[in-house]
Amino acid sequence: MRMETPLQKADRHIQENKQNVNERYRLRYHLMPEAGWMNDPNGFSFYGGKYHLFYQLHPYGSVWGPMHWGHATSEDLVRWEHAPVALAPDTDADGGGCFSGTAMEVEGRHVLMYTGLQLEGDGDDRKVHQVQCLAFGDGKSYEKSLQNPVIPKEKIPEGVVKADVRDPKLFERNGMYYCILGSKDLEQKGVFLLYRSADLMEWECMGTMDAADEVNGGVWECPDHFRMDGKDILLVSPQFKKPESLRYHNIHSTCARIGTLDLEKGRFLLEQEEEIDAGFDFYAPQTLEDGQGRRIMVAWMQMWERNMPSNEEKHGWAGAMTFPRILWMQDGRLHQLPVPEIESSRRNRYMAEAEFSGTWTQEPLRGNVSELLVEFETLEAEAFGVKLFAGQEEETVFRYDVKEEVLIFDRRRSGIVLRGSRKELAGSGVRRTQLKARNGKVTMRFLLDRTSVEAFLNGGEKAMTGTVYPSEGSDRMVLFAEGKVKVRLEKYDLIF
Repeated sequence: MRMETPLQKADRHIQENKQNVNERYRLRYHLMPEAGWMNDPNGFSFYGGKYHLFYQLHPYGSVWGPMHWGHATSEDLVRWEHAPVALAPDTDADGGGCFSGTAMEVEGRHVLMYTGLQLEGDGDDRKVHQVQCLAFGDGKSYEKSLQNPVIPKEKIPEGVVKADVRDPKLFERNGMYYCILGSKDLEQKGVFLLYRSADLMEWECMGTMDAADEVNGGVWECPDHFRMDGKDILLVSPQFKKPESLRYHNIHSTCARIGTLDLEKGRFLLEQEEEIDAGFDFYAPQTLEDGQGRRIMVAWMQMWERNMPSNEEKHGWAGAMTFPRILWMQDGRLHQLPVPEIESSRRNRYMAEAEFSGTWTQEPLRGNVSELLVEFETLEAEAFGVKLFAGQEEETVFRYDVKEEVLIFDRRRSGIVLRGSRKELAGSGVRRTQLKARNGKVTMRFLLDRTSVEAFLNGGEKAMTGTVYPSEGSDRMVLFAEGKVKVRLEKYDLIF
């Protein structure tokens, strides 16, 4: 009898167990694993006329484990179809797991570049190396390069922690291939390393491309790079980044570093840095350029070192992706909104205008798979906002403080209490972001999906994302104001 391969075993396990997954906290239009654990998006790319989203997958449990690459495809970024598992740990170069990486099209082939966990020795003497590997495919199945690892441990430069070099971002510029790797230096500062190659197989290290200016003790993870409006943009997921005023209050953060990448010298010249999402659950974003020339971003809609109710309650799955977002530069800053394809799922439009103080709601303002767009105009209010997933004792609150010009996302009464394993880094259940009113107006757009909310503020100037776990009957939307405001709103049910 022919022996089952690790890929076949993973696929079989998923098919046999997906019908046992508890649906209580499952999302309707966000990508989730059919069964098992999901974290970082990988290989987010446009290939063969389809969007491909790979992801870190542990098929055998709803906790982090030996990593595989799950795979899903879409024609519209809204409806995803699960494909067979793309990568499983089954070679000398990746026997400990197939970790995060990226993808691109090269001469008609879909090329995946990923971090392999290479195991050396046995028992107490076993050593673990993070090495970089390639796989080639046609959008459906993938074969690993016989030359793996293409960036072995011997090609890691001195001055960095060689056990932590990972998450390759692969791209091409002027006929050369480049690879950015995340790591940290011996002083415990996050760094990005830059490599280049003429053929994807032989790689030269150009040194440290970019580095943190503070000691946090964590790796700069999951690099992404693209050019926009004449600028180079690096997306970074720094571990244990220190809070700065209202920014970076998660255990681990995400930020966009905007500047110029000098590929001849292998150096990034930073001009400014901004937090990508000011909420709770957003990590390891990746981007692609699609066939329409749009820059699209997706991220893991969860956070490390925080409890996950679907795992704690043994539902058989954990983790989801954000809804895809379109990116653009405006006034020198990165902006983001949901891709417009979401509008094809809108049903049961409800529109209203009102002037009020206190609280205001209407019967149509209910739903937990919904979209809500609100424009507030402050007349004489000190604060105003929206309560979502509201019930008798539950509410998820977005409150704008007019004097401080601060938007507050409060999930302390959202249902199941979410907590961090590190008290000093977990935060309080409240996140804040600076947001200036425009001519006395503030706009808020919310995507709700049963156990998640994504907020887009002032037309995409800021975003805040969070998972919430309300009771089943908590589905009201209530507007409130401390003083008098004028509101205009649209609400839609989202049908899939």
